Amino acid sequence: MSFVFICNYAYGLTWQMEGSSLNPIKNYIIESPDDVNDSAFDDPGSQYKIRIKSGGEYNLSRLDAISGDAKSVLIDVESDNAVVLVADSGFDGVFDTELLKESLTRIVLTDDFLASVTGDELLRFNDITMDGVIYIDEEHTSSTYSYSWTDCATGIKCIKRTYSDSYLLARQSQNYEARLQSNGVANNPNMLLRPMNVITKHELFNVYDFSDGFSVSLSPEYYNAKHFQNVGIRMNSGTKIGGRLSIGAVAYAMRSDFKNDVSDFKSNVYGGNLRFNYDIDEVMFLRGVGGLNFATIDCDNVVKENGVVSNPDAFGLYGGIDFGAKFNFESGLFLSPFIGVGTTQESVVDVKEKDSFIRAGGDVGYKYFMDGVTYSYILRAGLDTHGYFDASVGINAYTVSDKIGGGVLLGLVDTDFGLSGKVSANIKFVF
Repeated sequence: MSFVFICNYAYGLTWQMEGSSLNPIKNYIIESPDDVNDSAFDDPGSQYKIRIKSGGEYNLSRLDAISGDAKSVLIDVESDNAVVLVADSGFDGVFDTELLKESLTRIVLTDDFLASVTGDELLRFNDITMDGVIYIDEEHTSSTYSYSWTDCATGIKCIKRTYSDSYLLARQSQNYEARLQSNGVANNPNMLLRPMNVITKHELFNVYDFSDGFSVSLSPEYYNAKHFQNVGIRMNSGTKIGGRLSIGAVAYAMRSDFKNDVSDFKSNVYGGNLRFNYDIDEVMFLRGVGGLNFATIDCDNVVKENGVVSNPDAFGLYGGIDFGAKFNFESGLFLSPFIGVGTTQESVVDVKEKDSFIRAGGDVGYKYFMDGVTYSYILRAGLDTHGYFDASVGINAYTVSDKIGGGVLLGLVDTDFGLSGKVSANIKFVF
């Protein structure tokens, strides 16, 4: 059994009864656009049906506002006259109320509304069933784009901008020119220093194994960083002088291939450094490194102050010193907190880059002797005053009787252009 009681004027109430259930449906009658006010419905839990009885232009922001928190709202256009929905600068672009087609014929996007929109998606309509005409304010015309309906989600339709092919090609060209200015090495010769800078930072921060006797080692190496890799080889040598001082010398040669979205170049980096470690007493120590780099770069038409240059050379200097304390434990474990300073200076074409920093960190290691073989493990980590961190792990072993050994080094360094990693393996001879 069901019965319906309807009382409609400016505001009415409909009751529907099916079986034993009683569900109120409140009707909101709009006779003209002037009848739309901004007051929300007084009962968010009820069902509302807004009925537009006559044609005219209805402001979407005002129409959407009257639904308030009442989510169960249906707007139904019952008139034979054309009803136009207008989106102006006061509309946020989202219409959450269900909207039926009927005689709704146009959606007007005013010039004010278009100017306030960011992105290509303009209007979102929840559960819309109409596929009506989209009308653009006559004062706003453009040959670069048009507007169309799109299913942007289940039950949701969107009005989106669709750009012409010629406009997309022009914008792509503009974006390429912008990327060329920001990412191209021709206009940013400092980017030519990145392969060298990565090598420099790893040389400053990686662990170095000093042997009690004179040693020579050979190591293939691989560096990975954003847009490029370095591959090369190094030779280390070192010895201990007296009971407190250890010194070492390093030479290396690296090949780099750099490629980003707009440019590429190749470089050969040659360099070396001297290292030392001095035990001040049983606990305190001082260690340091100083080196240089030279790079030949295969790159055409790099802009400089007085014109352009091809295949430029780059040069760099670096140095660092740490002061710390080493605490040895009977188990073979040791702990070494330290604080240090470092500096780098690199130049290419007419660009010079300088950097100085203070760094603090610590070493944690373990060294032991078993079956004629000495094993050592060390982890070093630090943080500098720029907020960049570094970490490296060294694993080494050599036989005391044969005086031969090897090891693996893993490094990770943060810089102003991202993370870089290093993998190195070595074979070492101790004399």
